Formats: sequence, C-alpha cells, structure tokens
Amino acid sequence: MPQIPPPQQQVTHVNPQTLEELPAPVLQQIQPITPGQVRSARSAMEDMSAAAKTSPLTPIPRISSQTVSLSAGASIPQVRVFPNQATTVTFSDATGHPWVLGAPPYNSSPCASGGELCVGYIPGSAVFTIQPTNAYASGNITVLLKGLATPVIINVKGAEPSVKSKTVDVDYRLDLRIPKRSPDTPVYTATPEKKISLYDKQLQSVLDGIPPEDAQRLKLKNAPGSTKVWQIGDELYVRSNMQLQDEFEKTLSAIDGTHVYVLPATPVLTFSVNGQARDVEVELN
Repeated sequence: MPQIPPPQQQVTHVNPQTLEELPAPVLQQIQPITPGQVRSARSAMEDMSAAAKTSPLTPIPRISSQTVSLSAGASIPQVRVFPNQATTVTFSDATGHPWVLGAPPYNSSPCASGGELCVGYIPGSAVFTIQPTNAYASGNITVLLKGLATPVIINVKGAEPSVKSKTVDVDYRLDLRIPKRSPDTPVYTATPEKKISLYDKQLQSVLDGIPPEDAQRLKLKNAPGSTKVWQIGDELYVRSNMQLQDEFEKTLSAIDGTHVYVLPATPVLTFSVNGQARDVEVELN
C-alpha cells in the first residue's frame, strides 16, 4: 500500500511589530529582573558553588612501604587519607610476594552506616582501598591475612595541614610488609631469608626512592631499566627491578618487584635480565 504522508503542521509567524506592549505592573511581575541580571546571578551562583567545593588544603601524593611488627606493644601502622582521593593498601611477605587477604577488612567507621570511612575490597587479592567522607575522618581497620593468626590493625588518620603551605601528605599507596612468609610463596626463593633486612630504615628509605643525604649517585653503563646505584662509604646501594647475581650483604624487596641490595663497592654488577646475565659497569668515586 502506498504510504500516506503525515499532515503538514501549520506554523504561525508573528510579526514583532504587531505585539502590544504590556502594562508596566504586569511586565514587572513577569520579568522582575533583566536577562542580563539573570546571567549575572547564575554566574555568581556558579562561583559560590565552585568556592564551596574547593578544598583549602592541597593533597601531596605519597607512595611508601613499611614493615609491620606483629609483636605485642609494637606501634600500629598508620595510613593518611584525604576526601575524594582513594588510598590503596597492599600486603606482602618478607620476600616481597603478595599476601592475600583471608576475609573482608573490618571497618570501625563504615560510611554505609553513617561513618567516615568507605572501604573497598576485591576477594582473593592482597589489596583494599580507603576513601574518607571528610578531611578529618579517623578510625581503624582490622585485616585478617590468609594463614596468619595475628590480625593486622591499621590506624586511619585524616588531614593534618601545614600551617604555612596548607598542604597535607596523603598515602596514595601504602605497602605493608609482614615479617613472615605467605602460605602462597614458593618454598624455594632466590633470596636467603637471613639476608632480608626488614627493619633497616636506611634500606627502606632507598627502597622508597629516597636515598640518604650522604649517598652519591653513580653513573652506570649497560644498566637495565630503572636500575640506580648509590655509594655510601665503601658500600653500594643498588635499587633495581632485576635480580642481582652478585653476592650481597643484605636486601629488601617491595610488592611491585623492586629490590634494594647492599654490597661492597665493585666496578661491575651482574643482573639476571630475561633469564640472561648482564654485566653493568659502575663508575666508582
């Protein structure tokens, strides 16, 4: 069947010159302010809304790691949080392997019940996240790790602004190292446990990418990736995501695969790169 076209709509054109002027009282009720004043009011409202949502504090992102002591009387690890910024907490064992959570974290102040902390968790992972509802939120989170009888308690701390700069340090990622071996870690590992220096603050600082002030950065030739070497006295501090094949005195590893090694000063270092040995020349001071 042939299609019947829809009826044409009649459009009435109005000549502005034929419009009658409204009486002033009626016009005043319909248009109490001018269009320009409406635009100014909307602009002022936008400025007020932006000002209300702007924080007077500026968060400074930090990524750090620390070893957790499970002994009675030990200090509790602390994580610094800030509104609208997700903080990620990871867990690893003494060798740097991930340590999976055995249950959802227990939140002392859940935001779903009107509290100040929103905690996210992916089952079967070594990670959970924290988001506070305000800048001064506080509380604690209890974590049960797979195969570990001792719970790990984390203190959550809100902003402590600097009076002068109005900035706050925020843990965007906090890697917590447990001084034991995860049940999922292979029995054999390349690193002897007696050489893992869990509580060496200087080693931990280098692992976090902050070498001591007296450390001298050395030039390298044929170095893999992100490998860096510093000299402190007669010792070398090697930071790399590759395994060092040379004999070393002590080491520490992070969950992201970064290692720090301490060994006597030597002009050549040998790394294992994709299953092959690579020699790296070190320009000693």
